[in-house]
Order: sequence, then structure tokens, then C-alpha cells
Amino acid sequence: MVNNDAAGEVTPEVSQDEYIASLKKALQEEKARAEANLVGWQRAQADFSNFKKYIEQEKQETRNYLTASIVTDFLPVLDDLDRAMAAMPKEESKKKWL
Repeated sequence: MVNNDAAGEVTPEVSQDEYIASLKKALQEEKARAEANLVGWQRAQADFSNFKKYIEQEKQETRNYLTASIVTDFLPVLDDLDRAMAAMPKEESKKKWL
């Protein structure tokens, strides 16, 4: 037997069992695609979270490096100031501006 659809095309008639089987197969395929999408989304979310942690770690390391760099740049100045204060005559050290 054949059916005529609204467009006038002739399609073979499918039994109800075959139709249900094809729907179940399509449902399983869609479930598999949905699961694959979920796994991909979870992986992307984990990658983004790891990227954020990496960026924060890089920022902290940069701050630490800059802080160390600034301190090492000021150490010679501080040493020179200590030597100048130690070399200052006693009578000069009593002045308030020093």
C-alpha cells in the first residue's frame, strides 16, 4: 500500500512497529548527541576555569617579580643613606631637619 501526502508525493506505508522502532532509534541518536554536547560543554567549562586560575597565578607571579625588582632597586639607595647617616658628625645629627 502507498500513501499520498499533501504535496502529492507517493510514500510507502510503514507499519506502526517500524515507525516506533525508527522513532526510538532517532531518540537514541539525539540522546547520544545531547550527551556529547554536555561532555563538550563540561570540558570547555573546566578549561575556562583552569585558564582563569592560570591567569591569576601569572598575575601573582608578575606582582611578586615587580615587588622584588623594586626592592632590589632601592637597596643600594638605602645602603647609601645608612652610610651617609653613619658618616655624619654628631653635632649635625641633632638638627631636626636631619
